[in-house]
Amino acid sequence: TFTYSDVGPVGITGGTNLSMDPMFKDLAGGDLHLNPGSPVLGKTDPTVNPGGLSATDIDGEARVDRTNMGADIGADQYYPTSP
Repeated sequence: TFTYSDVGPVGITGGTNLSMDPMFKDLAGGDLHLNPGSPVLGKTDPTVNPGGLSATDIDGEARVDRTNMGADIGADQYYPTSP
């Protein structure tokens, strides 16, 4: 069962899942950081407070709820500039 996930290109039913391009900076070049406007921004489960390994992203930056909707889906927490 998937929830609060971007599972494209094949959609998985469920109101909290997305099936969209996450808008990586450079997928072909291996840069999986998120671009501004990515549909995965703020889309994790808003009731979960990330802790342990999930408290930080691939860069060691804190996962934060900037939108009162949740942190970002995936390995990267988008920051316009590094904190």
